[in-house]
Amino acid sequence: MSPGEIFDHYRIEAELGRGGMGVLYRAHDSALERPVAIKLIDQQLCFDDWDYLRREAAAVMRLQHPNIATFFDVGERHHLAWLVMEYIEGESLSQKLKRDGPSDS
Repeated sequence: MSPGEIFDHYRIEAELGRGGMGVLYRAHDSALERPVAIKLIDQQLCFDDWDYLRREAAAVMRLQHPNIATFFDVGERHHLAWLVMEYIEGESLSQKLKRDGPSDS
């Protein structure tokens, strides 16, 4: 995906990072007019992994804490799975670790 592309009701704005399970983007939720982070899951994910991911997302969506990003959406369509969560402006964990090193607490 690239900036400007529309995915469901999310407009992709920028790629934030890549990992073992997929690609994370900053996007705009046009249905609720808010910024979001959307992770598009690698299409090679098997159905067992998708079931696990869906259960994890359901558990995380029930958590409410100021230090945990809020999950908004999870879905799968045409062999593409996604997770949508609150977009929080700031540095990434890897940037913080490079700057400060690991915490002892």
